[in-house]
Amino acid sequence: VPVDYNNFVLGPVSAAAGEFWRDALSYLIITGSLACAAALTNAGLRYMYAMGREGLLPRYLGRTHPVHKSPYMATLTWGALAIGLFVLFRIFGHTGIDAYFWLSPQGVIWIVLVQALTALSVFQYFRREHPDEQSWKTTGCAWLGFAGQLFVLALFYHSETYVAAGSSLHCKELFRTGPGTLPAPASSPAPSCLGA
Repeated sequence: VPVDYNNFVLGPVSAAAGEFWRDALSYLIITGSLACAAALTNAGLRYMYAMGREGLLPRYLGRTHPVHKSPYMATLTWGALAIGLFVLFRIFGHTGIDAYFWLSPQGVIWIVLVQALTALSVFQYFRREHPDEQSWKTTGCAWLGFAGQLFVLALFYHSETYVAAGSSLHCKELFRTGPGTLPAPASSPAPSCLGA
């Protein structure tokens, strides 16, 4: 279903709260998206580097730069993957904003899954390596963190079509606020959002 991403959030906010809040939200979305992209890229690079260093991924990913000591091979590989995805999206006629709305939820899912497994690994580590040091911090908190992340994954799975703009019903509802209906912006008519 084609979605009008340009007015996905800002159109309803403009109609409900006014132009000032629409403009403010657009800046918050841009800066927040940049922060999230930087954080997820940093986390992905760290995982790639650590897993390459330990031999769980190809070992070249665990190499550091001889002068700067940065994980340059993981960085170059991550960049090549990002460019490859961008090129694929362009080949199939999609824009960068399509990629953002389609891939961002996937990034969140994988990061939350890794965090859940990390919480479980804390329990396993102390159970195997330091059985005499087990306490509520290394058992109860680890399991609580694991269960909490699984709960977040379940919520996300239940609401994924809404989060990722994948539901035509949700897309139609973007132009409704209470009893009234928002007019579609002239630059991008409602039929492009509603699909055929």
